[in-house]
Amino acid sequence: MRFLGLLLIITTICVGIYFYLPNNDNWDTLTINGKSCGREGTSQNSENKAQSRLKNRWQMPQKNDFDPQFTWENLFADTFENPKKYQQVRAGRLRGYVAYISKSNKESCNCNYREPEFHDYHINMVIDAADYKDKTQHIVVEITPRLREIMKAKGIDWSLEGLKKIRHKEIEVEGWLFYDWDHGDKAYLRTGDAVNSWRATCWEIHPVTSLKILE
Repeated sequence: MRFLGLLLIITTICVGIYFYLPNNDNWDTLTINGKSCGREGTSQNSENKAQSRLKNRWQMPQKNDFDPQFTWENLFADTFENPKKYQQVRAGRLRGYVAYISKSNKESCNCNYREPEFHDYHINMVIDAADYKDKTQHIVVEITPRLREIMKAKGIDWSLEGLKKIRHKEIEVEGWLFYDWDHGDKAYLRTGDAVNSWRATCWEIHPVTSLKILE
């Protein structure tokens, strides 16, 4: 009887731990160092909330999610890019070279936290290593705080210092498609302004869900 009683106590404790531990299979709310941020961040209107939800996707795309038409050639095929050319519910894959990597500033999608743990990282990619300095050829892909934490739990280093090691290397990235209207005035394929543009297109892979070094 004592054994059965002890077994019952242990089972109760285990069940309690199972139900009350944080659910690591759901990243809708991101908590780092005691601060939390939902998928909508601190966005105020419906349009910005919808954009934040897209930016903060964390699920891994499946085989049927990928759009085979999302390629370098197709992105640069139009004289003036079409924001409806692809669907933001689809995923994309790109191979190219890393021109440079940078950290974004605070954003409403990340609750406007100043802490760098809540900032996105930008990777500017080019299809040809000869275009490192030609920003009109750069396509931006973004690594978000959620995906960094997910990869960290898997032992994969997507920290800023870790990512800087891939500069000028050939990589393949996968992730969800996103059209970032906020940078339309700095996207060459929308403005035709080669002097003031710092990116080719508003189309991004954002968030990146997979990154492989090819060389």
